Amino acid sequence: LNDVTITQFKGQLNNSKSSLSWIGNEEQGLNKYEIEKSADGLVFTGIGSVAARNMLTAQYQFLDPDMIFNNTYYRLKMIDMNGMYRYSKTILLSPQLVFEIRSAQNPFTDNINIEVISPDNNMIHCNLYDAVGRLIKSYQHKAVKGINYINSGHISCSEGIYMLSVTSGNKTLYTKLLRKNR
Repeated sequence: LNDVTITQFKGQLNNSKSSLSWIGNEEQGLNKYEIEKSADGLVFTGIGSVAARNMLTAQYQFLDPDMIFNNTYYRLKMIDMNGMYRYSKTILLSPQLVFEIRSAQNPFTDNINIEVISPDNNMIHCNLYDAVGRLIKSYQHKAVKGINYINSGHISCSEGIYMLSVTSGNKTLYTKLLRKNR
């Protein structure tokens, strides 16, 4: 199970139905892939499974029979012959993606991790400001359509309240963060 990797896990909407595809690598000892779905990205439910082919590299597809009208999250549960399992990354499909900060590490210590939903492939600019408006850290991330995991890298600052601005195109979102020592 440790050697199994998923590459190119992606999805697309066809007539409001999700078509998922992925490539499994180093599948020796893998039993199956369970496809899980969620409306909020937190609580997932199994919607089907695909038997693993136990090959060096294998391509897979799965069609969700239900129509989707809102944000829908998918992930794969890779299960080996002993029942051990591991999850893939989560992908998001939606008829209309909206730029949003899905979650932010709060409080943070010496770096910030955020999840941002991007409606398209673009550059996301992040700026961290202290309580009086001074710029503490600026960084950017090349985003893909869907969920993006962004890490600030090391941040040197004292404990306190900070404001993080996240900009994509002409839209800027803000979130308040607390810096705490370890």
